[in-house]
Amino acid sequence: MNIFDLKNLTVTAFSVYRCNIGRSDITIPPRDFHSLSFRISGRTEIIAEGKSYISEQGAVTYVPKGLPYAHIVRQPSEVIALHFNVSEELETGVCVVIPENCYETERLFVSLAKSWEQNPVSGNIKCLSLIYGILTRLNIDKEPKVANKNHRIIEPAVEYIRKNYTDSGLSVSYLSDIAGVSEAYFR
Repeated sequence: MNIFDLKNLTVTAFSVYRCNIGRSDITIPPRDFHSLSFRISGRTEIIAEGKSYISEQGAVTYVPKGLPYAHIVRQPSEVIALHFNVSEELETGVCVVIPENCYETERLFVSLAKSWEQNPVSGNIKCLSLIYGILTRLNIDKEPKVANKNHRIIEPAVEYIRKNYTDSGLSVSYLSDIAGVSEAYFR
């Protein structure tokens, strides 16, 4: 089941973080909370249970409680992250979606971060209201597009080619570094 398909959920505790993250490659041990984040900018890859998930600008990423994973920041990122617990047992995996109305979703996450900064208490009613608003928005989007890790993965390199096609130093090796993928994608 996808977290965004849930119709009933009771948030029992939470905290909110606004993060600027540089390029990095770290392993995250199992955590005792769920994570839901909105990527304002940048690009990251999450590898969990043998699967790779790409989160880019405008994407919402869910990582379940208790799941160890690799977190590879491919491009410096700005993220608003919600760490939370719920009273229900959730049996879901990592999920990355691009909401139908990503600007509205970003507005909700930014409001959540501002409300948390003003009153960083897990019982903050305004924050709870915004959390449920985010979950509702993600739930009612007719069909949030599941982030496609295949065609968008080389997008940064394609953009670089468009801007620098006359550069004599342009190479497959450099493009693969920009995109964070194997050189085979460009051959």
